[in-house]
Amino acid sequence: PIAWVAARVATFAALARWQSWHGRWSFAIFSGSLMLAGYAGLVFSPLLPRAPGIALALLGLAAFGTAAAAIYTAAIYYAMEVGKADVNAGGRHEALIGVGYTLGPGIGLASTIAVERGWVPSAFFEPLMLGTVGVLALLTAAQVVRRVHMHSRNPA
Repeated sequence: PIAWVAARVATFAALARWQSWHGRWSFAIFSGSLMLAGYAGLVFSPLLPRAPGIALALLGLAAFGTAAAAIYTAAIYYAMEVGKADVNAGGRHEALIGVGYTLGPGIGLASTIAVERGWVPSAFFEPLMLGTVGVLALLTAAQVVRRVHMHSRNPA
């Protein structure tokens, strides 16, 4: 876990000092992609021999930690900026984090149950988890694009 925590702390520190990421779509796209890549590295690292598997797991943890800090920082910044620092804006932000903390382990549990009950061959455990997260990420991205497009056409 030190790779994850160290990457998060370093990212928080860097983003506090460097504010050129504000208002850039590329930052959101890169952060989301980095999170998926880090997750994929963690999911598939046990399938590799010991040394490469450990290296991939450490890289995955660092990528995931960096992405988590970047997404958290950007999300709270925009929630407070768009929400005009309203308490409810911060509360919605924290509620979405709770959804993520519930869905992540829930996907792992559902994948484990699917394999244990024989609904899915054990060789498909990792692809099932990664595929489920990937589909949810794509659906979320589509919803974000739709809402941004809707709001850009109808300014408040």
